[in-house]
Amino acid sequence: MIIALITIGTTLLAPLWIVPVVVVGSLLGTGTVGALQLRHDDRLSERRFVELIKITFLNLSALLRRSHPSREASAIGQASLTDRSGQGTPPI
Repeated sequence: MIIALITIGTTLLAPLWIVPVVVVGSLLGTGTVGALQLRHDDRLSERRFVELIKITFLNLSALLRRSHPSREASAIGQASLTDRSGQGTPPI
């Protein structure tokens, strides 16, 4: 409800081109803060943290281009599934 009100208020007060910028920035910020929190709680190793940030940026750029994620992002995800470090797969 609050998000809907903020979105409606933003579209009335700001130019329309700013809305997608805010949405994409929010998605990027949420993913980054989530990864930082997992890293701080020691539930994510340093290597996994870097992989998760890479996947977040690659998927976000694919969203902006309205295309599928790159093969590199898929390869990173597959490597995470087969890793035997005991950390598990990073949340996406």
